[in-house]
Amino acid sequence: MNTIVKQYRSFKRDEFVEYFSSISTHKDGDYYCGSGWRVLIGEEKMDMVGSISFRAVEIIIVVNEEIEDAFINELRIRFLRGGG
Repeated sequence: MNTIVKQYRSFKRDEFVEYFSSISTHKDGDYYCGSGWRVLIGEEKMDMVGSISFRAVEIIIVVNEEIEDAFINELRIRFLRGGG
């Protein structure tokens, strides 16, 4: 099992709760769990980059090595946003 810590900016915590609720098989406290993985969704906070404030959420992922690449790729696709 590998542990991966990711921080996402400009997403609401509720978006992660909705996504992981839809793919998890059960919830254990603040963890969302599936076959070979579990995720802890941190609290939403404000993060400063220079003088600009961004919403930020930290995600802690514990995942089996066999499914890690596919799991992370799906997560990246789901939370991919373009800006301009």
